[in-house]
This record gives sequence, structure tokens and C-alpha cells, in this order.
Amino acid sequence: MQNPDSRIQRIRRAIRQTMHKCPNRSGDSTTPREALYRSVLENLAEGVVILNEACRIETINPAAQRIFGYDAAQASGLPFCRLTDSDIHLRNACDEFRNGAVLSIVGKRANGETFPLKLSASFFSHDGNTLIAFVVQDVSAHKAFEDQLIRMAYYDHLTGLPNRRLFHDRLAQAVAHADRNAKLTAIFFLDLDRFKTVNDTFGHEFGDLLLVSVAERLAGIMRKCDTLARMGGDEFTVLLEINNIQEAEAVAQKITESFAQPFLIGGQELFTSTSIGITVYPLDASDIDTLIKNADTAMYHAKSEGRNNYQLYAKQMNAPAAEKMRMENTLRKAVSRHQLRLHYQPQAIVHCEGSPGHARMEIIGAEALLRWEHPEFGLLPPDRFIPLAEESGLIIPIGEWVLRAACAQNKLWQAAGLNPISIAVNLSPRQLHHPKLAAQIEHLLNVTGHEPTRLEIEITESMMLHGSEKIVGTLRAIKQMGVRIAIDDFGTGHSSLSHLQHLPVDTVKIDRTFIRNITSNPNDAAITQAVIDMARNMGLRIVAEGVETREQMMFLQELHCSVMQGYFFSKPVPSDEFAKLARAELSAYDILGLQ
Repeated sequence: MQNPDSRIQRIRRAIRQTMHKCPNRSGDSTTPREALYRSVLENLAEGVVILNEACRIETINPAAQRIFGYDAAQASGLPFCRLTDSDIHLRNACDEFRNGAVLSIVGKRANGETFPLKLSASFFSHDGNTLIAFVVQDVSAHKAFEDQLIRMAYYDHLTGLPNRRLFHDRLAQAVAHADRNAKLTAIFFLDLDRFKTVNDTFGHEFGDLLLVSVAERLAGIMRKCDTLARMGGDEFTVLLEINNIQEAEAVAQKITESFAQPFLIGGQELFTSTSIGITVYPLDASDIDTLIKNADTAMYHAKSEGRNNYQLYAKQMNAPAAEKMRMENTLRKAVSRHQLRLHYQPQAIVHCEGSPGHARMEIIGAEALLRWEHPEFGLLPPDRFIPLAEESGLIIPIGEWVLRAACAQNKLWQAAGLNPISIAVNLSPRQLHHPKLAAQIEHLLNVTGHEPTRLEIEITESMMLHGSEKIVGTLRAIKQMGVRIAIDDFGTGHSSLSHLQHLPVDTVKIDRTFIRNITSNPNDAAITQAVIDMARNMGLRIVAEGVETREQMMFLQELHCSVMQGYFFSKPVPSDEFAKLARAELSAYDILGLQ
């Protein structure tokens, strides 16, 4: 779009070059030269308004008539002030115009409508009088285009709220205003609780509608002097000018209470909550970046305190945040620096020989369990770093490494002469949702040469309960390769075996919480027996986890559960120690004698 200022300047030059005389209003006895000037004036695309020395309209060309809504007869003799809604004194502006100024003012049409107007002027003499020729241009379209660019640059396209860039500008202004007026500025960082679950359950369009509704509800709470912005995703920020911290807490409390009412999305009621972090300038920090970081830190602290609450920033909050960041940075390097380890816990069939006091185990499988050889903290169990890997997305490359390493190790054991066994690998929720999981497993099987039927993928019962058709489709694709699917921790997710018959499941692993008290708690014993009986009738393989005592092992034998896993047989051990166990069982040693 051409700049209006350059177009006005072009017309001004044309007027200076051609208009040595001005046609009079009466139109009498015009010379050929005057007729030429009149023709030029009438055919210009830009509006031209000529004023006499009294600042009244002498001539207005057709383009200007269309702009202002007056015909020539109506406009003739009108004062120029009728064409503008701006407080402009033409005589005072003459010096500016003589220096080539182009003014942006508010024009006014005959019907009273106002619009943005560009105005420039040229001066010339006629019959001893000085006349002013104004070049006028309606720049409504150009202004609308500029406004659109500003909106795109500074406002969120979904909610219409200020975006991150404009929030930073407003925060800088708020800080400066607080300094001048000895006020406090509160910065809120809000995050919707479990918003990902909403997107995964109802879809992203539903999630977008929820964000719009949240923005509207929050805007209804804010004062006109406050700033509410969307930073991206489900994160919102608020700027408040306050006299004391209690005022900020009162607003935060009002926000959390407002979320007690459901949101109506597409005719469906949905309840959600928000976690809020609050920091205050200049009490907590003096620079903008630190203020935003502090509010974000306080918000995550609110989530760790159970969500649906607000937390004021405190300096001690930075310690766990800094430690978390340091752990994440170290974890990112763990794969390349060969710090990840796999330990293996045997899955064994127990064979009773002769009297009940003697039995031997036959190792038929191993569960691969991840450890991190941390350079500072030593060998870390998965619960110390897997949640962080899930949150950061590092679980995807780490999970791929685990699959590759476990398959490669099983091939090495077979090459060393151990009996063929199955290897079980746990999948995290984020891995299960990865769109290329099936292709990744197929690729790793091809690369390592591992037999698909000797690989078992373990997922938790809760992951299956909330599994979409897409996830079920992924599991079926994996099963079609020959890979087995196991449900880990069965019994903790409140599902039923009848539900599993519709899913591509081969193995049910009874959770250790039932095995722990199986000999002392009749309810746990009854649940375990029911699971074993039903799973056997459905043709599913059964593994009892967490077997730690001789009594538990013998009780499970009586229930005809022969595949077991737990410390009674072995804790998870490195690959070389596992190989020793596997070789030792070939001599059919008495496992009860090990206790």
C-alpha cells in the first residue's frame, strides 16, 4: 500500500506546476488555459479544496466531494472548519505547510461521520489574493491496515488480549510509574491446571474456546487501569498497581474463587482451576526479566502445593527451581556422556521339586530398569529423574536409548550362550503418545536384530484407562510386529479384566501392593486370586510383582501363579551380574537355600 504522505507530496507538486490561475466560482468567461486547469482539477483522484483569504471554500473538486459528502454548491462558501473535527488553526499552521508539512487530522463528513484525514497545502496568488489549495486524502483504509499490523504485533489473535511483547512494554511503563508515584506493582503469572488433559480429551478447538472463556472471565475481574495479557498456551499475566501486598492477595483470591463456577463450552459445563504466582516490584526485584521469572517460579510453587491456589514469591523458592534447571541440563548430557545404566530384574518360573521346602527358579525374562550414574549424586533411581524427563521432553530420546540398549544386551546374552529370554521395557505416557513410536520400535528391532516375540512393552493400567483410539491403534501396530504388550501395576487403576479383552494385551502384572499383604490380608488374597483366575481364563500371561518372602512365593504357587518377580529372587542388577544368575539357574540350585 502506497504511503499517503508521498502521494500528497506528488499532488502538491502538480498543483504548483500547473495552477497559475484559479477558476472563479461563477465559471463565466473562462479562457482555454483556465478550462484546462478546471479539467485537471476535476479529474484528480485526490481531493483538492481551495480556500480564499477568509478560509472559506472557493472550489472543491469531485474527489473531495466524495470524501466529505458535499456537492460543489453545498461546499461553496463553507468555512474550512466544517470539514474537520480537529482543533486546527489554519493561519497558525501556514508556516508548517510552507515547509512541506503533512498533517494528520480528523476529518468530518456532511453526515457527521469522522475519519482519519491527511492534509497538505500549497499557496498561490489570483487577482492579487492569496489562495490556499489543500490536498486531502481519506486514509481510513491505510489506518485500518496499520491498526491491523499493530494488533497482529501486540495482541493475541485468539483472545484479543495484549500479547507477550505488549505485556513487556506495559510492565516497563508500570515500573516507571511506580517509581514516580511511590507505588507498588504486582505481577501475576497464571496457568490453568491440567489444561493438557482438556486438550487431549476434548481436542484443541475445545481448548481454544476454554481459553477465550477464561480470558473473558479474568477481564471481568480486572480494573481499567490493570493489564491482562496472554503469554501463550494456557499462561496469562496480570499487572496491578497496588498500595500493599494485601491488595494483590485479594485480587488473587477473587480470581481463584471465580474459577469455582463452571465454564460453558459448546453447551457443555467444564470445571477447571488456576495456579497463580505473584511477585511485587520493587520488593522482589528491580528488573523486568527477574520479575517475570519470579512470578513464574511462584506459580510453579503454587502447582507443587496442590494447584488451585496462589503463592507470593519468596527468595527461597529459587533454590529448588535452580536445582531443577541444573538437573535438567545435566540430564540432557547424560546420554551422550554414557551416564545412563540399565539394571535387570529376573522374571522367573518357580519349579517345586519333591517336598514343599525345595524349589528352583528358571529365569525366563528380565525387566530392564533405568538408572542414572550422576556425576555428583551417584546412582539415581528412576523416580529421581523420570518425572523431569517427562516434563522436559527428554523422555523421548532417553526412552529410545533404553529400548536400543535392552535389545542389544539381550542379543549379547544369547551370543554368550545364555538361554533365550524375554526382555521387558517400560514406556512412559509421553512415549506412548509419540506418533512415531511404532516405527521407532520397528527400526530398533531391525538395527539390533532382536526377535520381536522376545520383546515386551510395559505400560501402566492408568495409561490404558485414559487411552484414546489413537493409542490403542499404536499398541495394535506394535503387537502386529510380534512384540508383546504387558499391563504393569494392575489393580491400582480400578479397571477390570473384562475391559482388557478389548485391548491388545498379552500379560497382566499384579501390583506389588496386593502381593505385599497377600498372606495376611484376606481382601488382597481374594483380589489376587480373582485376577489370576480371570486372566488365565482369558489366555493372558500372569506375573506377580514384588515377591519378597518365601511365604508369598508359596502362596502364589498354591494360586497357580508360577511367574514371579521380586527381591526374593533378585534385586535389579547390572548386566554382568544378571548373566551370572542366569548361568547359575542352569545348575538348578535351591533358591530357598539363598534366603
